[in-house]
Amino acid sequence: MRVEIRQLQRKLGITSIYVTHDQSEALVISDRIVIMSNGIIQQEADPHTIYRRPKNSFVADFIGAANIGCGTVTGVDENFYTVQTNYAVFSIDKNLSVDEHAKGDTVIFSWRPEDAEINSAKDGNRVEGVIEEAIFMGNMTDIFMSAAGARIRAQIAGKIYLKEGGKLSLRIDESSFCILGRSGADAQ
Repeated sequence: MRVEIRQLQRKLGITSIYVTHDQSEALVISDRIVIMSNGIIQQEADPHTIYRRPKNSFVADFIGAANIGCGTVTGVDENFYTVQTNYAVFSIDKNLSVDEHAKGDTVIFSWRPEDAEINSAKDGNRVEGVIEEAIFMGNMTDIFMSAAGARIRAQIAGKIYLKEGGKLSLRIDESSFCILGRSGADAQ
């Protein structure tokens, strides 16, 4: 039905406003999406931007699954922020931040579960933990793991057998993060 609605809009060349709480449906049929909370627009953009570059934690959590964390900026260079959390140290592309940040700022960031990969020989942006739940879904396994008390979600290709209680090391690419703002300044 989603595809048919989109095709009908294009065929007739009409603009339509479609109100839904089905995030997948909104991503499929929309050229533009407006995310609202309590009558206030949180973000308006194309579906890709809404999903990959949310402006705040509400949008990140509302559209799809997201890991939302909080950490302290411990380093700033020309291209990257270094962000220290209680479970990992992340290098995050500065271009993926809503605002500029300085060393010592406490920031809120997000990344999508499908952006995690099982850590190989690659360095950096590594999260280690214990698998609490491994939900095999055929094409992927939905993982919930504990990393120093933080609950992390990852979606790993289903061809790899992962079991509960096992240790897991994940890597998240620098370009998969989005810094949403300073802690306390994120909610609007």
